[in-house]
Amino acid sequence: IGPNGAGKSSLMNCLSGFYRPKAGEIRLGEHSIRGMGTHEVAARGLARTFQGTHIFSGMTVIENLMVGRHLHMRTNLIQSFCHFGPAVREEVAHREAVE
Repeated sequence: IGPNGAGKSSLMNCLSGFYRPKAGEIRLGEHSIRGMGTHEVAARGLARTFQGTHIFSGMTVIENLMVGRHLHMRTNLIQSFCHFGPAVREEVAHREAVE
C-alpha cells in the first residue's frame, strides 16, 4: 500500500527470495532466508503471488487453488499423471482441504 515506486514489489521480492537484499537480514521465524531458493522459502510458508489474474482463466477456482498446493503433494510426477493409488487419495485429500 503506497505510491508507485515506493518499494512494495521489491519488499515482497526480497521476502519471498526472488531478490537478495544488499544489507540487513530477512528472518522467517528464527531462521534467516539468506541463501535459500524461492522453493525453500515457499516450503516454509512464505510465497509470492503475481498480479496476472488470467494466467489460469480456463480453470475452475478449485483447480486454481489445487495448483497452489503442489508444494504439499507427496506423490511424484509419474504417479500424478497415471492418476492411481496414492495420487488419487492425495488429490482427494487436498481437494477437500481447499473446499
